[in-house]
Amino acid sequence: THNGWQESKTSQQISNQVVRLANIKQILNRSWRQTPQRDRGLLPGNVRSQLQKVQKTKIVDWRQVFRHQFGLIARGQVNSHARFNRRQPLRMDLPGKVTRLDPAIDIFVDNSGSVTDQEIVQTLTTLEKMLKKTKLTANVYSFDARVTTKQKLHDGKKLDFRRTGGGGTSFQCIFDYLHQHHLTKRNRIIIIITDGWGEERINNYHYQNVYWLMMTKANQLSVKEPPGRVLEMRG
Repeated sequence: THNGWQESKTSQQISNQVVRLANIKQILNRSWRQTPQRDRGLLPGNVRSQLQKVQKTKIVDWRQVFRHQFGLIARGQVNSHARFNRRQPLRMDLPGKVTRLDPAIDIFVDNSGSVTDQEIVQTLTTLEKMLKKTKLTANVYSFDARVTTKQKLHDGKKLDFRRTGGGGTSFQCIFDYLHQHHLTKRNRIIIIITDGWGEERINNYHYQNVYWLMMTKANQLSVKEPPGRVLEMRG
């Protein structure tokens, strides 16, 4: 129906409409994938072109995305009673603002054999240079079926990357680790460097600021409806 398309919409109506449109796009995507190639010739040309537009994925420069995200974190501020409130410095009960200094970036590196050491080291070196400019640090983890090693990536320290584990890949262990260690969801960036081969369904515990940095094509990520964004490293 046309209900909900009036000029004066509430925020709830707008939100519901966005969800409906997203569901429609998902249905179209699924229908297009399930239509055999031989039957696609029966579709009118204009319908086929619209469906193909839905399938196209815009390739973006992953470096540019992370530079922007790191800059947002670096500018983030939190309340602190160790600093006077600038507007009312005589009010000792009012907190001031300080720049967030806690590590808010977690990088998880897949130990799968299809991801070469050289590719991983080059990627981590690029990320390290970005972090240096924004004066941020990051925790780097290795994972296969579980999260294994942990190192801190920051200016002045050489990252010693070595493969550990090497078993089957499980993306669920990443989100289990974040959840079990009570790591905050706010202002936290989660980067997963992987070839994409793992399980299809995961419980992300509402961690949404996730970037899947793919060594392969974006459509080769095994997780259905992954949280966050999927970026291609190559090309």
